[in-house]
Amino acid sequence: MIGRLTAPRMVGAYLLLLLYYAFFLIPIIWIVLSSFKTNSAIIIGNIIPSPSDLTFSSYSDVWNTPGVPTFLRNSFIIALGVTAISLLVSSLGAYGLSKYRTRGRRSLLMLILTSQTFPGVLILVPFYTLILQVNLNDTFLGIILAQTSGVLPFCMWTLKSYMDAVPDALVEASLIDGSGKLGTYLRVVLPTSLPGLAVAAFYAFAGSWGDYLFVSVISGSDNTGTLPIFLYRISTSQQMTWGAVAATTVIAIAPIMVIFAFVQRWMIEGLLAGAVKS
Repeated sequence: MIGRLTAPRMVGAYLLLLLYYAFFLIPIIWIVLSSFKTNSAIIIGNIIPSPSDLTFSSYSDVWNTPGVPTFLRNSFIIALGVTAISLLVSSLGAYGLSKYRTRGRRSLLMLILTSQTFPGVLILVPFYTLILQVNLNDTFLGIILAQTSGVLPFCMWTLKSYMDAVPDALVEASLIDGSGKLGTYLRVVLPTSLPGLAVAAFYAFAGSWGDYLFVSVISGSDNTGTLPIFLYRISTSQQMTWGAVAATTVIAIAPIMVIFAFVQRWMIEGLLAGAVKS
């Protein structure tokens, strides 16, 4: 009797999951298909293109557009810089907040969590003023610092939740053995927090890669522009071609999809661990 009831429920659950993921995947599939269509086929609106409507010209046109390789390189430089700084600062901060009892610790944790609720546009003007005062406008460092401020609270909170699971006895044993606080952080805490680091690294990289707000304000030339800037330009130009927009969108989301495919196991483990232990 239980088996008879379980099978329909499983079928229903899989159907609901299929509908749920189709809601998110259908637009992505449509963009990917459009990137291989001719402009006339996109305008006609055929869902399933014929072989004569398929072409790679959109990708070649985008890649041969002056400045696109520079925008792509800039996106990688900035995203990797944000990821590196975010992991360094958030892991050290999470280690201190998790393993050392200091005055005002709970208030600091709540302040970090609360800062994540503010939209980036609220700090845009004061941050840009600060960037101008230290002459970091139109520089990689200025953009990296701005984007890091947006992803750092989540990274620190996630790593702190995961480092709470590292036994205090293990940390104390390492300190007694003479490793010191920094040695314990490097040899004990970080190796046991790899899933949490994967979550924080992916979040930082993805947040930087897709950011348009800070880059549009701080970047003043193509030397520091990123792919979202280029995508905005071609999507608002008077001679917009949907094939080029679709191809650029695919190029922009491809690195995130590839990275997620490699770290998804650690991502799921880290998210579940953080949810259970926070």
